[in-house]
Amino acid sequence: MAIPDYSAALTGSVKGLVIGVPTHWLENEAPPSPATMAAFEAALNVFRGLGASVRPVALPAIEQFDDAKKILAISELFTIHAADLRKRPELFGASLRYRIIAGGLVRAEDYIQAMQLRTELARSLQAVLSTVDLLMLPTGEPAKKLEPVHPSALFTQPSLTAAFNVGGNPALSVCSGFDARGLPFSLQIVGRLFDEATVLRAGDAYEKATPWRDKRPVL
Repeated sequence: MAIPDYSAALTGSVKGLVIGVPTHWLENEAPPSPATMAAFEAALNVFRGLGASVRPVALPAIEQFDDAKKILAISELFTIHAADLRKRPELFGASLRYRIIAGGLVRAEDYIQAMQLRTELARSLQAVLSTVDLLMLPTGEPAKKLEPVHPSALFTQPSLTAAFNVGGNPALSVCSGFDARGLPFSLQIVGRLFDEATVLRAGDAYEKATPWRDKRPVL
């Protein structure tokens, strides 16, 4: 199968594209900070100005995507690293060791159920993407101060990106401004299966229409 000419999709135009926004996630299930939401709304306005339309879409609960992704990911992590963990655990950092050991506690029935849930969620995600060209939402919050965080946070904090790991959809993150500390906001652009061209087209058009690509954080 030949690799598509993705550069040919970089026309700078998104006129006519329909963008879906999972509003329930952002308003009720995993609401970003007001500053992150303001940057996201500003990015959507850029796309409206370029001729795209924006409408809300309903996706399965973000917690379901998170649960499926975490069970599958930590099980695979344990499978990959179990032999080394048993022989020389001291070579693993505390956070990684915590995550690997958690994978060893997953039962076979949990893994199978997570695989079944993944299939159902992926189908639901693709069904929504059959009604719009792209999904857009924040990637997450800007970076925080680097300081120790207990690895259990990996299992308790909802993720705005995990759903697209579960669905296998192409996703792109582009800078969408800077916060009061000078750290970047980011916009997540998600496409249909194997439609990287439209994702790249939208990201390219956004970068051409905004100044963020040429700016850098003040460190």
